[in-house]
Amino acid sequence: MLKKEYSVLGIGYFEDNDALVDVPQDPKNGFLLLNRIIEEPDIAYYPRTLYLGNSDTFDDSRDYETQEGMRSITANHCAALRNLLDGCSFVNVTIPEDFDGWEALHFLVTALPNLESVFDDCTQGDASELLSQIIQDIAAANRDEKSTFHGKALTKLRHFSVLPTGSLTSESMHKFGSFGMLPSMRVFSGSGIDCNEEFNWPPGFHLTPCYVTDLDITHSAVKSSAIEELIFGIPALKRFRYHHSGTEVGDALYRPNVYLESLRSRTTATLESLDIWVHFPELLSEDEKEQQYLGSMKMFNVLEFLRLEIVAFERVEPDQASDDEALREGKFFQDQSSRRLEAIAAKGSGDGEDTDDKSSHSEASQDEEDGTTLESLMNRLVDVLPSSVKSLTLIQRSNDEDMRDLLRGLIDEKAEKLPNLTKITFESLRPVPEEIKSGLTGAGIAVEETEGLLDRRERRVLAGRIVYDD
Repeated sequence: MLKKEYSVLGIGYFEDNDALVDVPQDPKNGFLLLNRIIEEPDIAYYPRTLYLGNSDTFDDSRDYETQEGMRSITANHCAALRNLLDGCSFVNVTIPEDFDGWEALHFLVTALPNLESVFDDCTQGDASELLSQIIQDIAAANRDEKSTFHGKALTKLRHFSVLPTGSLTSESMHKFGSFGMLPSMRVFSGSGIDCNEEFNWPPGFHLTPCYVTDLDITHSAVKSSAIEELIFGIPALKRFRYHHSGTEVGDALYRPNVYLESLRSRTTATLESLDIWVHFPELLSEDEKEQQYLGSMKMFNVLEFLRLEIVAFERVEPDQASDDEALREGKFFQDQSSRRLEAIAAKGSGDGEDTDDKSSHSEASQDEEDGTTLESLMNRLVDVLPSSVKSLTLIQRSNDEDMRDLLRGLIDEKAEKLPNLTKITFESLRPVPEEIKSGLTGAGIAVEETEGLLDRRERRVLAGRIVYDD
């Protein structure tokens, strides 16, 4: 019973948070847990998951138990606590004068040898800085086999996550740095992160290897340069997911092309899964909208799972470069030509067909070899995806014409260019046309339809904007 009771712990006080529904509603305070560990040392081996809440002491009624626990442990177990702390070089405090809620939490992080996951709710300020330093000291000891404290703490910690309390600042982002130094760390995740400033790894971080493989950030607004720096410090990254929530969370701009360019520079030999998505794209600025075109991904050698907006596959007008070179190198041209914008407008309205007739015919003839035309405005999947891709999810907020353009040549050229593609999932509020489904199925590609992550508000917006074909 004790093993089950203590496998998931919540220490401190938590904001109202849907992410904490599975955490015990009567979270054990750090003092009381220490008290139990002193009385029954085996309890320290039971926790696998730890939620860190606010461990400050308060003067209200809910803190009575904390105060009593503090008095109990400092009065009745002072000698035993001193012995525990003497065996830990990572926390340096005086008993009982300096021992408070944060100190109890800091020590507990070092005293739970089988801990696998830490979810940080709201450690901030001096307490956060001290915790970060403790984690760095533990990481240094775990990397040094000659250290007296090698393997004494957090040898099994694989997952660090920042929780969405609604009150998080960019400080929460910086906690990734210290935890990333642990040799056992594999997964970074977070939600509700507001970071519109630079991210920096701790001093000396790049002198040691980082073993993180997963970067999973959702419902957040993170500055693109901060994501760049995160990616730069994780050379063996296998899975990347970033869901941008813009003004719902913070002011950081949405820059998917920057994220992908960073991945191109560091992870072409390791990246297996890529998922980039934005809530409410209609709220994006014009500049942000022009940053969505991703170009070629053929350089990723082991990429198997993709989830992207259809707009990510729109063509970008080259600037003093050939189409083939731009497509091959994945270059982004932020300065969209007026002709491209006119073509988009004409595509939606049916006007302007004669305005630049000779120019458009010339462009079409130049692109006949790779099967793309200016009129389509879409790169073909067979021209931009790596042959390693097995599963593709397309988020469709536009019309069926874009989807048809995107799939051009797939049935005929699948065996040669995308031999491993076995499934396409369409996230949309409109049904996939039957001729597309039957064609893909006939080519050996399973088709799935779902509304995916479109939330209720966005569904209402899209439902009012989409006109279904008869």
